Amino acid sequence: MGRDLDNDGNVLEERAAAATGWNTKAIHIALAGGHGSSENDDFFDNFNSFQEDTLLNVIEEIQNIAGRPMEVMGHNQVAAKACPGFNAPKWYTAAKARAKARLVNTAAAVKPDPVPVFDAPSTAIPPRPAAEGFLRDMRDQFNAYLGE
Repeated sequence: MGRDLDNDGNVLEERAAAATGWNTKAIHIALAGGHGSSENDDFFDNFNSFQEDTLLNVIEEIQNIAGRPMEVMGHNQVAAKACPGFNAPKWYTAAKARAKARLVNTAAAVKPDPVPVFDAPSTAIPPRPAAEGFLRDMRDQFNAYLGE
């Protein structure tokens, strides 16, 4: 995913050129960064928390659209490559646990104010618009590809 070879704006219809034997039976996600990394590096040796959150959201959205869990693996699990510069299955398990812990910690830290001072919109952190737009476009393209 990520290269619009026929310039029609839909990257989901394209056949990826990522790993021999996997190009027609996998969804490929490109993650910018990690040049010179090792397949055994920690995710945070080459990437940041925004990238982790975004990648995790993209994977979860793909699984939601597909209606089922999907196996998460890196190029280095199917080819003699270092990319993506970390062990994707191990990262995915740990990233989900970190995200769940953040939700639990955030929920525990939020204490409702018993006396509202004023009526105002929620002060919760808004979702990142760029990620929301990307996920919405991806979902629309995936559904169009499936004929829904």
